[in-house]
Amino acid sequence: MSSRATLTFQHYDCWVCGMPFGLSAGTVKAFVREHTPFHCPKGCRLRFGKSDADVLREQLDTQMAATQRANRRLQDERRSHAGTKGALTKAKRRIAAGVCPCCSRSFKQLRRHMQSQHPEYLED
Repeated sequence: MSSRATLTFQHYDCWVCGMPFGLSAGTVKAFVREHTPFHCPKGCRLRFGKSDADVLREQLDTQMAATQRANRRLQDERRSHAGTKGALTKAKRRIAAGVCPCCSRSFKQLRRHMQSQHPEYLED
């Protein structure tokens, strides 16, 4: 008694050139599941499901969305940096003018000390 495996083919016509060809059911399932491109007997590049243009369009859309998110984060960081820089400048000016950063009292000696010993303190 011999055991034979039967292989059945599904009939297709190339959607580019019209050439008839056959594919096994397992092969078709793999091509559909993985969106793997293949070629008809004449060499036309085919794909079940999404076309190459659709796949590239999706990749482009994904990259554009990622770029937009990165740009928004960059703008947020720039605004945050500007706010921090402004607060630092304000604090430095108050200290240079002789105002204690902790208790907000003014000290003439501190103001004179900053002007005579550290004139570059506010140049940044």
